[in-house]
Amino acid sequence: MTILICGIHGFLGRAMGDYARRVKGKHFVYGLARKKAGPGNARIIECDLNQSGRLRKVLRDIKPDIIFHLAGGRCGGGQETFDANFTSTKNLLETIHGLNVPRSPKIIIPGSAGEYGHVRGKRLIMEDCRAAPLSWYGFVKLLQTELGLLYARRGLDVVVARLFNLCGAYTPPSLAIGAFAQQIVAIERGAQPVIRTKNLGGKRDVCDVEDVCRGLWAIAQTGRTGEVYNLCSGRPVVFRQLLKEMISYARVKSIRVEEDKQDLSSSFDAVGSNSKLKKITSWSPRISLEQSLKNTLESCRMVFPSPGGRG
Repeated sequence: MTILICGIHGFLGRAMGDYARRVKGKHFVYGLARKKAGPGNARIIECDLNQSGRLRKVLRDIKPDIIFHLAGGRCGGGQETFDANFTSTKNLLETIHGLNVPRSPKIIIPGSAGEYGHVRGKRLIMEDCRAAPLSWYGFVKLLQTELGLLYARRGLDVVVARLFNLCGAYTPPSLAIGAFAQQIVAIERGAQPVIRTKNLGGKRDVCDVEDVCRGLWAIAQTGRTGEVYNLCSGRPVVFRQLLKEMISYARVKSIRVEEDKQDLSSSFDAVGSNSKLKKITSWSPRISLEQSLKNTLESCRMVFPSPGGRG
């Protein structure tokens, strides 16, 4: 089986490459990236998703059975976020559709809990809850999801996996838990006096990136064309308590937090139901929140240089 991972050098793409190489069976794992970058967990192919001719040649050459389209994410300004998530997906799906192959590869597109926005009156968010994103990122991800479902109706084997909050090794500071880790390690290094954060009163759904990769793989095996699946733990975590737990793993005795409690933009709850996913897979989270947070911090220490030059 041939696997293609778009965005292989990103946080989720790299983790997915590691996971795919460990799965039993004969798999050829290719990674798509704008530039090659050192030894990796896949055969790296240089290709910009905006280069339709080059992309068409790559797809014809390797004939992937499964495509994990993990390029994109939270990227700077509005247009950059739009291009990284929506435009790249449009180019990929248009190119695959234009190949007119007898059987479409299975295409997994990661959605976001941000697509739902603030869902009132629900303890757990189901896939059929009305999408009403509150952020530009959530809106762009919703457009990406709708685009994927459009191409599913046009004959491509597209499935959407909506991700909630990720943590674990090498979580980037563009994600909330990665930002906490970066600030804690900065304080350990003496580079920052306090942690500054938005309102932490809301409850969130948190999964380790390795569990998410297992879930994406499971969806690639049994997910139904044109369906959306929440890939989440189903367990509420108050972010204020989560940060307190992370601080307890710090290498300094006391850390002060400056929380902007007047900022209510993120104070609502966003916890997903994974019941639909469990109907088609045996997936459930395996890595504890404690271990995941420790992994997040430890990996951050490795990439955050100390004043003496050691991690």
